[in-house]
Amino acid sequence: MPANYDVIVIGAGPAGATAAKLAADAGYHTLLIDKANFPRHKTCAGWINRLVFERFPYLAAYKAQLVESAFYGVAFLDRELRRQARWSQPQPVGYLALRRKFDTGLKDIAVASGAEFRSGSGIATLSQTETKIELRLENGDEFQAPVLIGADGVNSRVAALAGLRSGWAEDEYVLCASEDIPYPVEALERFYSRRILLLTL
Repeated sequence: MPANYDVIVIGAGPAGATAAKLAADAGYHTLLIDKANFPRHKTCAGWINRLVFERFPYLAAYKAQLVESAFYGVAFLDRELRRQARWSQPQPVGYLALRRKFDTGLKDIAVASGAEFRSGSGIATLSQTETKIELRLENGDEFQAPVLIGADGVNSRVAALAGLRSGWAEDEYVLCASEDIPYPVEALERFYSRRILLLTL
């Protein structure tokens, strides 16, 4: 017999963890599921816009738990690293973040608000009736709820199983590359002062 919830959220990234926290805050029996075991590595989106902390003011109390450091502008460099253009301002533009740390922090906030968390198994099947959605995970666990939120990314398993999207067209793909380069914090502070700029080539 499937376990019953009011809301099931698939995907414990920023969108899913936030949805689960807000649903739990509203008093809904909420289940947050992610196929990965947390903390999990994710290379994308290594910076967080400062507006996140304005839009979700409760996050201010967790800032040290979520982000690494503030940055105060952007330096654009040419491919030879000789010419550059800078833009900066006195207040932070955003925050550098490790997604492993940021996502785990948001998941922990959702759990502290009352959401239950399951990880390490993805969705195997999904079916819908007039009143509920039933799903079974790859490990055999079964759940049902009247509301299912698919926050499982661009290659959403929820979207595929629900028939909302089967794949991407060739002109809908974007290739993005990112690399973390170790560099002494003291050297950055000497070059930029303590008001770090985000570098982009």
